Amino acid sequence: MYDVYKKLVTGLNKILEVSGILMMLLMVFLIAYQVFMRFVLNNAPSWTEEFSIFLIGWFVYFGIVVAVKEDLHISIELLVSRLPKKIAFGIEVGVNFLLIGLAVIMTYWGINLATNLSGNRLPATGISVAFELMPLALAGTFMILVLIERIIEQFLQRREQSND
Repeated sequence: MYDVYKKLVTGLNKILEVSGILMMLLMVFLIAYQVFMRFVLNNAPSWTEEFSIFLIGWFVYFGIVVAVKEDLHISIELLVSRLPKKIAFGIEVGVNFLLIGLAVIMTYWGINLATNLSGNRLPATGISVAFELMPLALAGTFMILVLIERIIEQFLQRREQSND
């Protein structure tokens, strides 16, 4: 069962990585298009800047999930590595539970904001503000999935180490 869950989370992470790359490429293209239209044709479209900013939000929040999955977030390894193994393990698991708490807050407020502002539209593109705020809730949800997988992995590693 855990192997299926781990594959699901790994697949989700790969989708977020590829999505991030595609969003970044699209942003580069849109900004280059806007610069060309503004300085060469003297007719810049207003929607390109708004849509690029929109993509940055999605890119950043999905990037946060990838960073958590790849364990790229800030940590103080120097301190934890000098502690006894049981205490270090407790701190590492505790940090992951704190991150789950943060992810729950992100999910809650992402849903709350998207729901409350769903009637508002971005001026140039007409896209609902709810769609702009969705990555906050999605990233929070995905972070919860990633962190649950990490905590399970930590306990499995701990059990293997105690059996050795």
